[in-house]
Amino acid sequence: MKKSTFNDFTLFYNNRNSDNWNFAKHYIPKQFESKYIIHWSVGIINDFPFDRYPLNNITFKDMNERVKIEQEFNILLKEEKRYKSISIIDLASRFNIPCSHKTVDLIPETPGVTLLEDLTLLKLKQSLKRLSENSKLNLLIYNFEDYQHYTNLKEEYINIALEKYFKIEDNEEMY
Repeated sequence: MKKSTFNDFTLFYNNRNSDNWNFAKHYIPKQFESKYIIHWSVGIINDFPFDRYPLNNITFKDMNERVKIEQEFNILLKEEKRYKSISIIDLASRFNIPCSHKTVDLIPETPGVTLLEDLTLLKLKQSLKRLSENSKLNLLIYNFEDYQHYTNLKEEYINIALEKYFKIEDNEEMY
């Protein structure tokens, strides 16, 4: 990958319109021959009482009811093992809302639904392994300036192995 390609990426991201992010073409530069959208894995507690859970947390009654439900389902810490993975399509159907990249944002915020960070990262790693078989990766850290003062990260990595990418991503290469 040539230095000019990294410059093209930087130019693309500096000039993007953040109000228009409905399609991959709006946030992935055209230099890529393939584009993939990877969304967060979402988990749900199937028998969570969404209809009973107070959305407002203003009165003592609301606060007490929320705590009671959270204790009943043992979800004060939102441990991922308590949640069942659910697709965005099924989630939209369950809550009778449109299925889109904003589906999760349209659901009332309760501890009955949460983003599954560990599962998302696992799926991302598995996808990257499949997509990058027999290939080397190029990595541009777009907001590098935010990290350069207290890390050993470089702004650009060219032709790195997937394992090196994961070490950088897992912050093992930062110090």
